[in-house]
Amino acid sequence: WRLCVQFLGMPMAFVAWLYMQQDSIIYHPSRYRRALPQRFQNEGVEVRDVPFDTAEGEQHAILYKPVVGRSDRLYAVFGGNAMVARHWIEILAEFSDPRWADTAFLLLDYPGYGNSSGTPSQASIGRMSGQALQAGLRALSLDGRDDVELGAVGHSIGCAAALQLAIQMANSKHALRHVALSAPFTSIAEEAQAMLPLLSVVPTSLIAFLTRSNAWDNKAAVRELAGAGARAPRVDIIHGTEDDIVPHRMGEELYALFRSLGLEATFLSVRADHNRLLFEKAFGKWL
Repeated sequence: WRLCVQFLGMPMAFVAWLYMQQDSIIYHPSRYRRALPQRFQNEGVEVRDVPFDTAEGEQHAILYKPVVGRSDRLYAVFGGNAMVARHWIEILAEFSDPRWADTAFLLLDYPGYGNSSGTPSQASIGRMSGQALQAGLRALSLDGRDDVELGAVGHSIGCAAALQLAIQMANSKHALRHVALSAPFTSIAEEAQAMLPLLSVVPTSLIAFLTRSNAWDNKAAVRELAGAGARAPRVDIIHGTEDDIVPHRMGEELYALFRSLGLEATFLSVRADHNRLLFEKAFGKWL
């Protein structure tokens, strides 16, 4: 019995720690100390702040679009748990592509990140996402049009936020047509087990219950999206084979689930780790 208690004691201690510290483990917000840079104006790109309100208070996103021409496509862009919206400016500038001539990107800060108020959670991010998309459409004078093409890009936990937005919009006139997922996990519970091997003996259902305010479950999201039928977006997934944060197998598993449910999806493996993936040439071509 003593050995049994010792064997189970450590994992349960980790479970208790995960429950108490889940917000600080999952989210790593940082704030802006400087004004939004405008140097990209000379490179043919407009970068401007888009403020809007949610129950958490004033939120801010960044609109990144070509200076010349009309944008007929808008993509909401979600970063990883330690990223802010401005990180995406450098990434998009690095991979500027002629295919984006009619595309605007709405770079999102989670509540409590950047200049946005509130605290991050699955619910607050969901509220922010929907309102941000509407604010982006208004900023582009596209809110009254039915023919605008909407999509989402996500990296790491941002994949979960992107899928959540796709579900929210599935039955609206502005349903997302495309979702691009970079290094997605299968669920926050399985990701916790991957990061903390001692949790492998703890049922994922228990981990999910204890972290239910942040119950990101991409497998469940995929199944829900499948219910949208023809209105479900096409999905492209990219994952680094050397990812030591979100295992490559999780991206493969998610892709297999999309395909098994009859959803349009592609999968690309790149030799890169979790963060370096965003700066690989293959990522730019994929995006």
